[in-house]
Amino acid sequence: MVVKKVIMLLSLVMLGLVSGCASEDTENANDDDIHKSATFEVDFLTAKSEPLAEPVEVFGTIAAKQSSAIGALVEGPLETMFVTVGDRVKKGQALFQIRQADYKRRVAEASAALRLTEAQATQAQRQYDRVIALAPRGFVSKAQVERVETDLIVAKAQVSQSQSLLATAKQALRDTVARAPYNGVVTARLVDEGSYLNNRFSMGEQSAALQLQELEIVAAIVSAPQARVDDFKLNQKAKVYIDGFDEPFDSFVFIINDRVDPESRTVELRLPDKKPELSDQ
Repeated sequence: MVVKKVIMLLSLVMLGLVSGCASEDTENANDDDIHKSATFEVDFLTAKSEPLAEPVEVFGTIAAKQSSAIGALVEGPLETMFVTVGDRVKKGQALFQIRQADYKRRVAEASAALRLTEAQATQAQRQYDRVIALAPRGFVSKAQVERVETDLIVAKAQVSQSQSLLATAKQALRDTVARAPYNGVVTARLVDEGSYLNNRFSMGEQSAALQLQELEIVAAIVSAPQARVDDFKLNQKAKVYIDGFDEPFDSFVFIINDRVDPESRTVELRLPDKKPELSDQ
């Protein structure tokens, strides 16, 4: 989308003058008449300061606040694509899904491993309780006490490890569904169902499935002449004219890039604003 122009409003102040006018009748009066209590008529003007706008027209383009290539968080074949190019999506909305069969199996395996370690920990706890109960009467040796203590510690550690593995497996299963990180619009679909997606950047393997752009906030990226750079200030008001819209949009200078383009001798400015509803135009 091309910006037609951006007008910067530079404030100048003009001061009015206080002036007084005597009536024409008194201009020709002689000194004797003045001393005879001649009457004067005086008009008073109040000084005012008014800002005058000196427009500076600069041109550029409209860009999204952020644009993201949405890839898979886990590896696998693309099973279902929920959106297509042009769809507007909300933050958290499902975009596509990796095949879940393998990840569901891993969750089941991790759940079974946790149940096993919990059973072993229960057994270790019972053995520990029996030995400790007999220790004061001298029926068990010190070595047996140390062994059951160690067994119980190991069993509890295995339970904690199994819980972590199960949590990881469940998270991987949830990650098979890619969701929108922000409100936006799908601008490109890079793969179709059946494609294998890799969550690592590797040669010859696809990692991104969609291109998403945030369009609620946009920015006008314009190039201003270097000779006028001193006229621009941060938070300075501006109006953005966009092709296809009759009325301008209010904005302000958000970023002034200190770098001067050596070829065009211009400086980049960025002016953010809410994006208008294109569907209404």
